[in-house]
Amino acid sequence: HPVWTEVLHPIAWAGRMPYPYARAQHHARQTYDRSGPRKLVWGSDMPNVGRYCTYRQALGYVWDYAEYLTAEDRRRIFRENTLELLAPAPPATGVR
Repeated sequence: HPVWTEVLHPIAWAGRMPYPYARAQHHARQTYDRSGPRKLVWGSDMPNVGRYCTYRQALGYVWDYAEYLTAEDRRRIFRENTLELLAPAPPATGVR
């Protein structure tokens, strides 16, 4: 079975540190290094995270500050991986 990791640190860190959440940056990088860009999906955690930061900050702490991400990594993490995860399963073959 596929395993995915959601990148959504502001819900835990935004109330404890200033934007762009330096400690969360370190954790996001560790997760990226361990999982790779094909196993990460970004999540805003809205509306709950709105207690701590704006939607733009929830997006920007990774999009704007994760300098190690390539354009392809961003496309995968912020779009393609979620589309693949939510895509309908192909029909089973040979099942009666």
